[in-house]
Amino acid sequence: MSDPLYKVTNGGQNGDLLVLLFLLVPVVIYLPFSGLDILCVSLVIMALIGLMVFGVRKIRSSAFELSFYSDGVERKFKRGSIKQRFSYDQLMEVHYFQSSRGSRSVFVFQDEQSQFKLEVNPGVSGYDYLDFLRFIKDKNPEVRTFIEPKGSELYLQVRKEVFGDEI
Repeated sequence: MSDPLYKVTNGGQNGDLLVLLFLLVPVVIYLPFSGLDILCVSLVIMALIGLMVFGVRKIRSSAFELSFYSDGVERKFKRGSIKQRFSYDQLMEVHYFQSSRGSRSVFVFQDEQSQFKLEVNPGVSGYDYLDFLRFIKDKNPEVRTFIEPKGSELYLQVRKEVFGDEI
């Protein structure tokens, strides 16, 4: 298979869970000095460490890469060899959200049974994102695009240069 034309990943999408897990670290440090029974403290510390290990494993196992080739889209999980292949006809919607916390993209696919969303970090921005949307639109003219916030410079550029008044 040739090199992908565009590649995106969901690498930072589970950051909130990771922050929550590491907020437990001060609790683990404080407990031995709290005056509680040593057995109780030990059990709580082991449970919290187990919760952190489980959380990190869950985050790592859910990481994937979405690659856009000329003949389709491939989702490959970073851990393991699981791959899913989609045609551009299965791509229903492309969402782009930009906020003070950063930006993210959501791709909505439709298969035989259901519709599902894949949330990723955008691999490109600005005029490169315009090229990416043109590429997607060439592969599937029926795909719907959404850009938030509506008053952003990217929204206005896309509306003017790529899609007319569709958005």
